[in-house]
Amino acid sequence: MPTAVTMFRALLLALCALGCDAEPTSNQRVPAPGDDWVASPTALTLVSSPESVVPEALRPALTALAQGPSVEIAAEDWEPGERAGSFSVIPALRLDLGVGVPWITLDGRVCRPVAGDAGREKNAELVTAFTDLTNRTTLRWRADTGRLVLRTMESELPRLVAMGYYLDDDSLLRQAERGLLAGPAGSPADLRGRVTLDHKSRRVLVAPAGTVLGAELSGDRISGLELVVGVAPLAFAADEHGRLRRADSSSDGVTFAVDLEQQGRITRLWSRHVRVDEGWVEDSLSVPSTDGRLLLVTEPGPSVDRAFDYGLWGRLRVTGTPRRAPARPHVVLIDVDTLRADRLGCYGHTRDTSPRIDAWAAERGTVFLDASAAGIWTLPSTVSMLTGLSSGQHGVIGFPHRLTPRLEPLAARLAAAGYETWGQADGGYLSAHFGFDEGFDVYDDQRLPWAEMERVGWSDVLARMAARRSERPLFVFLQTYLVHMPFREDRRFDDPAAPYAGPLLDMVLQKGPIDAARSSGELDMTPADWRWLNDLYDAGVCRMDDVVGAFLEGLDEALDGQPCLVILTSDHGEEISEHNGLGHGHSVHREVVAVPLIVSAPAGDWVGTSERSVSGLDLVPTVLAAAGLGLPEHLSGRDLLADPRGPRLVVSEHGSLAFSVRYDGWTLLRQEFDEVERLYDQRGDPDEQRDLASQDPERAARLLDMLKDWRDELPLRRSEGAAEQVVDAALVAELRSLGYLGGDEH
Repeated sequence: MPTAVTMFRALLLALCALGCDAEPTSNQRVPAPGDDWVASPTALTLVSSPESVVPEALRPALTALAQGPSVEIAAEDWEPGERAGSFSVIPALRLDLGVGVPWITLDGRVCRPVAGDAGREKNAELVTAFTDLTNRTTLRWRADTGRLVLRTMESELPRLVAMGYYLDDDSLLRQAERGLLAGPAGSPADLRGRVTLDHKSRRVLVAPAGTVLGAELSGDRISGLELVVGVAPLAFAADEHGRLRRADSSSDGVTFAVDLEQQGRITRLWSRHVRVDEGWVEDSLSVPSTDGRLLLVTEPGPSVDRAFDYGLWGRLRVTGTPRRAPARPHVVLIDVDTLRADRLGCYGHTRDTSPRIDAWAAERGTVFLDASAAGIWTLPSTVSMLTGLSSGQHGVIGFPHRLTPRLEPLAARLAAAGYETWGQADGGYLSAHFGFDEGFDVYDDQRLPWAEMERVGWSDVLARMAARRSERPLFVFLQTYLVHMPFREDRRFDDPAAPYAGPLLDMVLQKGPIDAARSSGELDMTPADWRWLNDLYDAGVCRMDDVVGAFLEGLDEALDGQPCLVILTSDHGEEISEHNGLGHGHSVHREVVAVPLIVSAPAGDWVGTSERSVSGLDLVPTVLAAAGLGLPEHLSGRDLLADPRGPRLVVSEHGSLAFSVRYDGWTLLRQEFDEVERLYDQRGDPDEQRDLASQDPERAARLLDMLKDWRDELPLRRSEGAAEQVVDAALVAELRSLGYLGGDEH
């Protein structure tokens, strides 16, 4: 007689075969094509796991580290340095362990990481820098000497310097050493973590050598597994002072294996030995259509020494023939950093800069003609785009702030609803360092050389989509700096009769050097100079159009015609002479705030243009509505595909310093630091050249009152969601290559 479980499974399979649209419950253990046991390990059981793979001699030091030790340094402990105001000490705890967030306090005052100091040192990779709130004292950790260097402009040394680490539950060390530091793992969910290798941040199951996971097979629902595996480069040793230090991994790699267990017999279906330096390794295997149990095994390398053998399962995706289409639409969000709306043909530009995007928009999209970015530079504006929160709510307003899980980014919300989530960005402020990988199954932040990016674009993403066979919907976030400074010389818009031959030819075409030459009086920008910068910007838009246009043209085929919500937008624009400025991050004028926003609805029934005022804060509500998910109360944005509800206040902000307020055909610009308001008529003066605040003070006052009400009524301020990070010298160098950190974070 069949058991109740057998009857339930038979009924479930029958329902699936009939195309039942019921979503699987959270505790459903029958695998379906597209399931990823890393993202949702409820189909797995933990068969065995080791207590630790750390050598016995180092276990006490690691255990103490996990308990958050602090080291105190008194004023008399400091040794005078060669320079006035410079002192150093060899503390009992190193600050380059890379296992959590280091912290330092001076006489109880919390120090913050410093953005630029690391890049100024000769050995930048050896420096971690902090400063007190007055910026009169800095501390630099030198990994080459093991010393903490203090430089101060104060007359006396701090009475007490304290330093230590904060290791939360997301620390890789805690995940890798679950048995030693956080208690024995009780289920596969306890092994979850996130690891970056080869610029790809992945959700993983951290399985030290000796870990075995099990997955039940039932019938013919699956035919194979797609695997991504790697070895975490996490190892420690003692330095010459007896302190714990990070070391190059001594692991000889991990052997990953998949076994089939049937009636007490075990058959090996697949195995692969992976070294630490191989990064992520992709592979796949066939799975027989049978009842039984798959065993996912990690074993030590050839030496059988398990020391620091941390295996990583980065993907365990079930393959097979889907029996139904995803119940929710796919979602694709494209962010072209620094793209002005007025430089696209579909927004009225007279140059042929965007023929492919224009054609796609005319056939498939709604073009929102009055769209405003939530912020005026990359980090806060993109966090707003992906959380639906204003910068006053999320608090990620400057280097080195980062997004945290408490902000509940869109990828995390969609992953919880069953979406597979991919992210691909050009690094910089969109790197995983700033938390943008949160919620993504895989997040790739490696910036390709520009020539290669323009040649291959996002063709690899289309190929992965086309090869995917899944019953799960897909969320893809793509970002590029193709239009961002530094501009590249591209003479396609030069006047052939009089090509540009001015002073900018001898300069690096980025904001910093040009601004420095202007401020020193060495460069007096002429109309011809500004015209050439605009030509170079437009040329960048053309190159971007080839990449983004090719992706949009291939998207329908790659997704096999399944419903998909597509959003194309930007985090901010760019000033190129309009108010005698260059770049972004300093002005809330329209050339910086106005961005393209083109939406292609899943049903394809919203095509045309819309003149209503919309915001970057509307993206998350639009996606959640399309996915059939509820809208949280603390989000102030609106569903772009819903019917408009009359005039609307739209605010773009620069931290708490400056605001652009648009309402019913008027724009108010407010600068908090000098309490200046400027008023513009959007219809008669779209370029914001004629300030009418003195002529219509009542209207300016009303808009200012509306701004104050908006700030006071922001739902559920969530500034605790931001966190600071330790400055990484490689990250500093990457940001500087994009023209950032030249005196400010923008």
